[in-house]
Amino acid sequence: MSSLALACTCGAVRGTLRHAVPAQVNRVVCYCDDCQTFAAALGRADVLDGFGGTDIVQVYPCNLTITEGQEHVALLRLSPKGLLRFHTACCQAPLANTVPSARAPFLGLNRKLFGADADAAFGPPIGGVQAKFAHGRPPGASDTLSAGVMARTAWFLGRGALFGRHAPSPVRDAAGAPIVQARVLSREERDAARPASG
Repeated sequence: MSSLALACTCGAVRGTLRHAVPAQVNRVVCYCDDCQTFAAALGRADVLDGFGGTDIVQVYPCNLTITEGQEHVALLRLSPKGLLRFHTACCQAPLANTVPSARAPFLGLNRKLFGADADAAFGPPIGGVQAKFAHGRPPGASDTLSAGVMARTAWFLGRGALFGRHAPSPVRDAAGAPIVQARVLSREERDAARPASG
């Protein structure tokens, strides 16, 4: 079984990802304005690439364990119905994104949580999405969602749902609720963190 260690920027939050192989992850680069807004709200523009992209590794929640620093896990939502965006309170590092449904079989982890050996384990990103929000023109990225990325994502999620890989989750309790209370950005806070267009 291939496992990888992960850690936040300051090292207070650490974990282990089991089954760190291409068949068990879905890696894409997202240039959407929400991902950029999340990074800006945390004061962590350094987690984005030069085009404003976030290198996201989608994993099955049951494969991820937080081994140290769970007390530093915090939760941010850009709006009352937005994605659950977990981060660390210690160094404001993006940790894991997911949808509100507890049965969703994925967590989107920032690639920067992992060491240099992660690229060999995960393989390269399968594509870039939402490039209409990028700063410049990322090579090979799709303005919205490409057919290839959608097909791979559907396969990944379907496989996870079939085998019940949504649980246990390191960011949800036994009832499926987030382990911490969310802070929801006000409209003013969200607008202030929004990236400039193009």
